Amino acid sequence: MILHRAAVHEPLPEALRPTLGVQLAPPVVGGVAYMSLTTGTPDLFAYALLG
Repeated sequence: MILHRAAVHEPLPEALRPTLGVQLAPPVVGGVAYMSLTTGTPDLFAYALLG
């Protein structure tokens, strides 16, 4: 939803642009850490972090 808004709607004001990183970073960091600790194909939890 956040990326859809960034792609389709008018650009965010410059002061609010860093908030995208704050909102998107936790799932990305969690997903990378989880994938580095597990082996094999991604499981449901990895897909949830991706989604």
